[in-house]
Amino acid sequence: YRTFLYPHKAHEPDENGNYFCSTFESSTDSWKSRGPATVTVSSDEAFESSKSLFVSERESSWNGATKQLSTGVFKPGEAYSFSADVFNYDSDEPVNFFIKLEYTDSAGEAIYDTIAQSKGKKGTWMHLENLSYTIPSDATNMSVYIETEEGTASFFADNICGGLKREVDYDFIYGDVNGDAVIDVFDITAARAIMNNGSNDTVAKLAADINKSGAVDEEDVLKIKEYITVKT
Repeated sequence: YRTFLYPHKAHEPDENGNYFCSTFESSTDSWKSRGPATVTVSSDEAFESSKSLFVSERESSWNGATKQLSTGVFKPGEAYSFSADVFNYDSDEPVNFFIKLEYTDSAGEAIYDTIAQSKGKKGTWMHLENLSYTIPSDATNMSVYIETEEGTASFFADNICGGLKREVDYDFIYGDVNGDAVIDVFDITAARAIMNNGSNDTVAKLAADINKSGAVDEEDVLKIKEYITVKT
């Protein structure tokens, strides 16, 4: 018998620049439960098309859905985009969702690094996105996953994608959360609303994130107050 070796074709991104984009129309697309949780394809809710991934029966906040990443595709030390749409199914309080990267570092320690986060009210879809997340240079044994900051709320997830980093220019002024070109008390109200309930307005979230931490929090609201009172 002869063995013929064919050149290996490198994994190429699709026309949208994604190496994977899970829409769950036909399968879980290799997404599995992370810890005690049930992960199934459901037609009860969908951000687009007819189906999404339903994550339920969670016993802790770190339980969720996870997918293994190949270092041959997602190379340590390089930047990539990650995004997902999530739906708070049964928590009356807004839920803070995370996309995170779990990996093993050069010291053999398990690391859990935040890629993107956003808060969503019950019964609403919320978009999580990081256009340019740099994978740590010493990362091995990588997986991307979705979890919540607190609680065990069930949730739906759709359009979970990872691909080439994206360059997008947004026109905004830090502190001008409502986009009226004036920084005043109305921006404090808008920033606090994002902090408490989340928002799908990318520009407003960027304008409110004064300290550039990736999340709108009390420190951002305080900095807007200080600017208005001429303390900064």
